[in-house]
Amino acid sequence: IAAVREEERGVVITLSCSVLFASGKHALLNTAMVKLDQVAAALMAQDPSKRIVVEGHTDSRGSTETNLPLSMNRATAVRDYLVSRGVAAEKISAMGMGSNKPITDNKSADNRANNRRVEIVINPDQGLRSEQGGY
Repeated sequence: IAAVREEERGVVITLSCSVLFASGKHALLNTAMVKLDQVAAALMAQDPSKRIVVEGHTDSRGSTETNLPLSMNRATAVRDYLVSRGVAAEKISAMGMGSNKPITDNKSADNRANNRRVEIVINPDQGLRSEQGGY
């Protein structure tokens, strides 16, 4: 369900949106909840001083007016679920990135699928931030 890597901005857990959501939707799939339970347990084992940002990303299909709210709603759904499983609400925020930060081009269906993702960034040096009505 997840790829974990270390980046300059912190530890990044990348979750595929196809595992979490139905196409074009932001309600979590039942199968996603089981996987997110594992993520929540891992996050709660982290140093409590670390900040967590859940970023929602989309591919470039659709308009910014559609993609930005969709990405924010997906990030918020993941954030809220993680909080419901015990992650401290004051330590975790949600951001909608839309299609602004692709990890690959959007020329093929596989590449677009890779760009549709949720990234959980664990970083002790950043304060909570939000965009588009996030936390």
